[in-house]
This record gives sequence, structure tokens and C-alpha cells, in this order.
Amino acid sequence: MRLIVFSVDFFFLKAGKEKEKQAFWINEYEGRENVGLSTVAFWFLENEKGNLIEKYIFEIENNREVVIKSFANFYYNEMLVEFSYRNNYEKAIEIGNHLLKPIFKDFIYRAEVLKLKNQLEQRKDIDFKTLKLPRIQEWEEIKKNLNRKEQIAFLFERLKLLNIVQQGQPMDLILEDKQYDFDSFHNKYELIHPYVLLKEMKLTKKEVLLYLDLFLSEEYFLAFSYWRDFSEQRQIHKIRELVNEIFKEIIHVDILTLEGFYELNKSQQKKVVEKWRKILEKDDEQSEKDFYKSILLDIKHWDSYRSILNKLIELGENKYVLQNVRNIISEGKYDFKHRRYGVLEPKEELFEIMYKIGEKEDIDFLKKYISDESKFVKIWVALFLLENDKDSYDISMKTISEIYENGDGTYYEPKTFDALVLIDDHKSKEILNKLFEKKHFMDYFLYGSYSKLLKYFLESGNEKLYALFFEELDLKKEDFIEEPYTKSYYSPLAIKENVLRLVGSIQSYEDLKYDWEWTEDQKIEAGKKLKKWLEGQYEIFKKGGKLDFDFSQINN
Repeated sequence: MRLIVFSVDFFFLKAGKEKEKQAFWINEYEGRENVGLSTVAFWFLENEKGNLIEKYIFEIENNREVVIKSFANFYYNEMLVEFSYRNNYEKAIEIGNHLLKPIFKDFIYRAEVLKLKNQLEQRKDIDFKTLKLPRIQEWEEIKKNLNRKEQIAFLFERLKLLNIVQQGQPMDLILEDKQYDFDSFHNKYELIHPYVLLKEMKLTKKEVLLYLDLFLSEEYFLAFSYWRDFSEQRQIHKIRELVNEIFKEIIHVDILTLEGFYELNKSQQKKVVEKWRKILEKDDEQSEKDFYKSILLDIKHWDSYRSILNKLIELGENKYVLQNVRNIISEGKYDFKHRRYGVLEPKEELFEIMYKIGEKEDIDFLKKYISDESKFVKIWVALFLLENDKDSYDISMKTISEIYENGDGTYYEPKTFDALVLIDDHKSKEILNKLFEKKHFMDYFLYGSYSKLLKYFLESGNEKLYALFFEELDLKKEDFIEEPYTKSYYSPLAIKENVLRLVGSIQSYEDLKYDWEWTEDQKIEAGKKLKKWLEGQYEIFKKGGKLDFDFSQINN
């Protein structure tokens, strides 16, 4: 039995110099160690020796399953590229048919291949032919003849035409990416973005209720994502994900995650949809506050729970929220599910809520958590006590100071910056000045992060910062002698250029605002002028005069 039955087209390789270039392209997209295998197979086919493919490829790899899986991953990625990036349904179907051959029967994405191929066969004469995304200008005319209900239907019907390309790795899809098309003269035109327009329309619960059944749709929109291109993992995205995001804007609940939707069978998914239909239909009889209160107690998904708490705070229900948060903390019931990666633990976020909306009566309740094992809990409690209990000043400052002693300045500490800046006494200044001893913090700070601190340090005449800026603005020719591969965001030259950019952005002379096209000589000259200007500002500060800083161009 031959390993692969296919035409040369499936390798997307050309003869001669193109072969080397395309082999690298395959490695980049497919990511497995099969470029050598595919090149050998290509050579056999070109030289009419296809019968030798199996023999020699297995001698190279010595593992039949790995070879088959490797080629299957390559083909699957190319099928998704043809579908999503190129909108070439015919080619995607052709590759899909190839992947459905018996030799690939154990491919992990075989079910997705079959589902996508079948969908494309049904959609190939409709998508972008009879069903299109109109240009922006065309939409302005179209919607004149549609009432609001018809506009909503028009946009929901076209969600499946969205073409979203992953911009980095690892990285989430940017669902709001603009949509474009080209005419026969290669002129570029922006198309409407149905997902964005639906969110902008501020749909009501009653309006989205009509589209609840889209949670049951298996249709894909033109997007796939992956962790890394060298990983075999690929995910095709369904329009129910877009619908879910639209619902989240309105009801602040992630239905797909909350209900474990993808782990349910069809019958169970239908029950979930009917459950939410009843909830949303009942909402007509409830106030907005009562609606969120009624669903809060049944939610164990942390992101949705937190989102609803925020909504209730927005609606002025602070006391109700506080009572719920106090109860959870008192009982230690932090067993929420589906916390997003890279954010605080539910326990830590609950204490953050206490810090933000807690009342004087919470002082004694929170004091006992000042020694909690979580540093974030300690921070929120200390900040709350600093604002609400003068008798706790010493223990609160001691707690924050200890965190600064042991941290790198970029993880726990940023949560305290605003509060310490507002306190602005000897102790808070002493704590903030410790940041200058932490290299990791300075790397971030000089790259432009923590701009509120930049404003505070400059306006309070911080000697260390002014001295540092004076030194970094003093550029010399030898500063630019740096091997390209050693340059990073935090290399000595990059830091000097970051300071040049930062200081340039807070003064009013346009010719001194950083320009990426500046030559080395122009950077040196700009550094001299900015240093002189900043020295003048420092002298004004020491004399008690008014500083001429403009912080509108930095992110506060």
C-alpha cells in the first residue's frame, strides 16, 4: 500500500530555487519535522518514481504513524488556509477530500475536515456570490430601506462571512479586524463588519432572543487559530462564538463557557438554549437589577460572576454586591470555574472589590486578612485600611513596604501606585523610590509603562529620575555601535532611545518629538536639546515655579 496517493499540487512546491523557498514556507506553517520528507516525496514524483515513496520515506523516519500524521497536519493547515485566508472553497474541498482517504482515518481532526468540507460544498455558490458583505458606502444606502429589525437580520445572516486572521502567536483572534475587498483594478475597499455593527446597535434582550438558536448552529466563519504554528493544534471557529460575544455585551454572561456548551451533546445543548430562552423571556417582567440578581446565585463561572457583580455595581447595587462578597469571603467558598489565564484568583478579585466599594463597617472584617498568604489580598486590605482607618496606617505601610522589598516592581506593586501617589507623604515617597533599585521595573518604566508614575516623579522633582534622564539623553556616536542581534527593548541603546521618545512626548516643540526616521546625528542633537529643556524644567521646580509638561500624549 502506498503512503500517499496525490498529485504534485498537494505539495505546493516548485522546481529549482522556488523549491528551497517553499520548503521553508511549509515548515513555517506546518511546523513539524517533515520538510525533508516532503522534499524527498516531491523528487520521487517529479521523476516518476512514486512507487518508491513509501520505502524511502519510512527509512528516513522509521515510523509510519508519525509520517502519516505529519502529512495530515500539513494538509489540514493548508485546507484551513485556503478556506480562511484565501476564501478558495474549491481548493479547500479538494484538500478535504484527500484528507478523508482511508490512510488518514486516524487523523484527530478528521471529523472537522468532513464537517468543513460538507459545509463548503453547500456554501461555495452562495458565500461572496449571492451573499456578500457590502462596502461601507453601499451599506449606508441599503439600510435606508431596512427597518431596525431587518438591519439586525441582515447583519446576523452575514456573520459567517467574517474573515479573521490570527495576527500573532500565541494570540487570540481580534474579532473586530476590519474587512476588505479588492476590485478588478486591485483597489482596496473596506467592507461592513456585521459583528461590530451589531455590537454598536446596542441590541436589547428582546432583540437577541430571536437569534438564540444560533448557539445551535455548526456553521464556521472564516477563521482558524492555533497556539503556535509548530504545534499540531488548530481550531476552526463557529458563528456561535460571535453570537456568544454579542450576548455577553447584553447579559454579561458567557453562555458557552458557563454551560460547558462544547462538552454537551445536541439534546443537552438544546436544553441550555431553552433554559436561556425562558430566562430572557421572563426578563420582560423584571427590572434590570432583578434580572441580574436572579441569575447571579446560580453562576459558578468566575468571569461571568465577576461581570455581573460589575454590572450590579454600575446599577448602584453596591450594598447587595458587598453582602454577596462578604459571604463568600467569610465562608471561604472560592471554588469558581473557568478563570481566565493570567488574571487574579477569584479570592484576590473579591478583595479588590472590597477595596473599591467597601464601607467603614468593613474595617474590622478586613483587618484580620492583613496577614493573608496571598500578597494581592494583603495589598487590597492594606490599601483599604490606608483610606479608611488612620489607626492602621503603620501596619498597612509596613505590609506594602515588605512587598516592595521582595518584588521586582512589576507584578504586585503596580496595584499600589495610584494610592501611594495620592497619599504623597514621606513614607509613600520612600516606598516608591525603592522602585529605582529594581532593574526589571526600570526596564518597563523607561519603555513607557507606568506613565502615571512618570508624571508623579517629574512633577514632584524626583532627583533620581531627573539624573537618570539627563544621563540617558546625553547620546554619543559610540552609543550606536551595537550588534543588531544584541539589541532588545531593554538594551542600553534602546533605553536611551526610549528616554528620548518619552521626554520628547511631554514637551511642546514638534521638532523634538521622536521620529522613527531620525538619523544617529539627529537623535544626538535632539537629545542635547531635550536635556537642556529638561534641565530648565528642573531648575523651575527647585524655585517653586510652574512646570511646562504636557502629559496628554502619553497613556495615563
